[in-house]
Amino acid sequence: MKKFSLRGLAGRLGAKRPTLAGVKGSFATIQSKNGLFSAGMIALVVAIVIVFNLAVGYLPSNLREADLSSSGIYTVTDTSVDYLAALETDVELIVVAQSDSVDSRITRFLDRYAALSDHLSLRYADPVTNPSVLTQYETEADTIVVSCAETGRQETVYLDDILVLDYYSYMMYGYADYTEFDAEGQLTSAIDYVVSAVDHTVYTTTGHGEMELGSLVVEQLERSHFTTSSVNLTTDGGIPEDCDLLVINQPTSDLSVDELEMVRAYLAAGGQVSVILDSEQFEHPHLTELMEEYGLVEVDGYIADAENYYWYQNSGSYYIFFPELDTSTDAADGVAEDAYVMVGYDLVNGMISPVLGLTEGTPARDTITVTPFLTTSESGMAVVNEDDYTTGEYLIGVTASEAIAVETEDETPAETAETETSDGEETGEEEEEAETITARLTVITADTLLDDTLNSSYSLANVQVFVNTVTAGFEDVENISIEAKSLETTYNTISNAGVLGLVVVVLLPLSILIVGVVHWMRRRKL
Repeated sequence: MKKFSLRGLAGRLGAKRPTLAGVKGSFATIQSKNGLFSAGMIALVVAIVIVFNLAVGYLPSNLREADLSSSGIYTVTDTSVDYLAALETDVELIVVAQSDSVDSRITRFLDRYAALSDHLSLRYADPVTNPSVLTQYETEADTIVVSCAETGRQETVYLDDILVLDYYSYMMYGYADYTEFDAEGQLTSAIDYVVSAVDHTVYTTTGHGEMELGSLVVEQLERSHFTTSSVNLTTDGGIPEDCDLLVINQPTSDLSVDELEMVRAYLAAGGQVSVILDSEQFEHPHLTELMEEYGLVEVDGYIADAENYYWYQNSGSYYIFFPELDTSTDAADGVAEDAYVMVGYDLVNGMISPVLGLTEGTPARDTITVTPFLTTSESGMAVVNEDDYTTGEYLIGVTASEAIAVETEDETPAETAETETSDGEETGEEEEEAETITARLTVITADTLLDDTLNSSYSLANVQVFVNTVTAGFEDVENISIEAKSLETTYNTISNAGVLGLVVVVLLPLSILIVGVVHWMRRRKL
């Protein structure tokens, strides 16, 4: 066996001891320099990633999170983005609920929404740990209080109105199935209400078999700062002084002579009147007289459209159609390009509800301007019977407006300033133009335009168009119309695929399989 001495072992170890010069020299090689550079770059990249993540964490959620939901419930529309960007008054959103009980979809949306304006703040108030918050804001649990200290106004948004529950499924099957997400529309309308001191009143007439305004219309009017009430012109002493809009909705009997004069006087003073005609034709000479005074002539028969009619399951009817919306009018304000209006369909009874029609006549005064906003196509027809019909373009929705001069109390009928000409003659020169107000008579000939069942069953612009005709007459009102987001499951299906289905289902997979087998055979031979 080979023997080692301790002295020899110590000598060999001493010979391999590194020196300072050797260490310095090892760092001078190319391999060492490359290694140091790589290590330094790795450390720098790691540091950048850490700092970047920390910085991103401080960004608002609307910038650091992408909306990947199928219905885009976290995406705020341009309507709210533009509105909040122009907001100049501080508004506070107080979520009065237990923080762990609020649906995560609502909290995520609120974070993104509140980040859109520096004048918008968000906080949570737990009514369990702080019961006084219910008394402070005069509200209930599971609500969002929208408050503006500057105006002293507040509005309450219920969480149940944001996530809309399908009560049928709940009652029948016992589980909560939500169909709509309406956070944006509720909040933007509430903010607009609290920062504005505007309030207008809409009166609907009674006594002529009128229909009440549908809940969808009333809800949208309330969002635009209108409260609704009713009035009987005969028994209640005429049109109330605080009436900002008079609505005659689907009367089945005519106005009396006295009522006609009341409406005329109201319009002559700059009032606004909306008339929705009933589908049932009846003699109404006084209502006809009012419309013809403003250049609107009712035609005989019912209106059909051979071009823009409703087609469903290999059948259709010319009497159920889609009127053309004039995008240059106030009625189309904010209406999406792909939205449409539908009339003539009584969805409750599954039958046609005929549409009446108007043509433009000669107004009684030159100061009256007639502006149609809903019309048939040129293939429209006024049908009296199978053998008696007239083809042409007919008016379904139209507004007749009139500018009316108003004299102030300290203004004389001919207020002028005296001036001298170069010849020394005095001339009368008008000092300033008289102030004017605008009277508006809007007539809609389709009673189904405002039908709740039709508008809740189809994605239509019917209600928005009507409310636009109302708000257009008020400079201090803005129609904020934002549709709720659907939570219904959307399936990617191809109906009647034909050749496309054959290609996608059979030919494409088969081609990929053949290419794969050929490629494998070639590599196997190598």
